Amino acid sequence: MDFTGRAINPQKRGHIREQQPPILHRLEIDADAWLTEATEFEARYQENRRAHLDRRRSAA
Repeated sequence: MDFTGRAINPQKRGHIREQQPPILHRLEIDADAWLTEATEFEARYQENRRAHLDRRRSAA
């Protein structure tokens, strides 16, 4: 996202100025932690999703 925002025409909405620090730095997120979270997202939250769907089915 950061790379794309910097590549957008500076006159267009969504452009990230070259002087802006990288987005993970601005959000104070460690790059390795973000990579782990992004690549393991489904595995980490799959159980929560199943539990949520089971509760919805029980309530219906």
